[in-house]
Amino acid sequence: MKHALLLILAALFTCATAARATDEHTYTKGEYALIRDGLAPDKRKSLAAHGDGDGGRDNFHVWLMAEPVHRKLMALDDIDARLDSGPNAYYAFWSKDSRRVAVTTTSCNAVSSEAAGTAVEVSP
Repeated sequence: MKHALLLILAALFTCATAARATDEHTYTKGEYALIRDGLAPDKRKSLAAHGDGDGGRDNFHVWLMAEPVHRKLMALDDIDARLDSGPNAYYAFWSKDSRRVAVTTTSCNAVSSEAAGTAVEVSP
């Protein structure tokens, strides 16, 4: 809990000092683009954005990915593309052990998530 709170606080601090421009991206089929600082410290997981349609707003998700194969593990459902569909609009703040991640957007929404556990397993 303490680690998750620290991650959220770091994300919110960065959000308070970041520019608030929108970022749009039209994704090609199968394109999952890393968000800012999206590669976990253990380099076995990452966060990547993907959406359908013009501007990437349809069916938009930020995904937890297995690396280095860049395979989808799960969507982070609490993140949507109200204003931003581009990967540069999202910032990841990983814990040192790569088990937790907080994500913030240029529109200052923060989400915290467990990146390991029974729901998500990353094979070596």
